[in-house]
Amino acid sequence: MAQSAAQSNGMIIRDFLSVADLLEQPSLARVYTYLYLEGDSTVAELMDALDLAQETAYSYVNRLT
Repeated sequence: MAQSAAQSNGMIIRDFLSVADLLEQPSLARVYTYLYLEGDSTVAELMDALDLAQETAYSYVNRLT
């Protein structure tokens, strides 16, 4: 049982660090918010909707994945 509590704490810390990343990078947060609101999207759709360069869009998608 102690191991599952440690795993739970690890997940909470990981989630906190993910939120911290979003707060530090507003453009990454925009991509996250877009995907949250729009659902599944292609990189091309992200590029068009958020006016992102292809390299930037792929970089953000990879970070969020």
